[in-house]
Amino acid sequence: MFGKDALAYTIGTSTLGLAGFLDLGALISVFVPVVLSLTGLLFFGYLIMGGLKYISAGGDDKAIGEAKKILTNAILGFLLVFAAFWLVRIVESVLHIDITGL
Repeated sequence: MFGKDALAYTIGTSTLGLAGFLDLGALISVFVPVVLSLTGLLFFGYLIMGGLKYISAGGDDKAIGEAKKILTNAILGFLLVFAAFWLVRIVESVLHIDITGL
């Protein structure tokens, strides 16, 4: 029914829309600002969610504990992303290379 060539489909950089990237570093440089923006939005969202849970807990110790856990995890996640970003910036300055494109 199908010819031999009908089952062979190659995926190249132009097929994926990645023809403008010459190497992996250029691709990473595009995604770093996007990832940082998304983590900032997630951090803000989790802070709002944890704050609202804390406010609406109404003195229930279990709900307050859950809200504190959400807030603590949001802050720890933000600190982890912040530390990773600055570690990359330090590597950039020591090795004199451009990773983040910032």
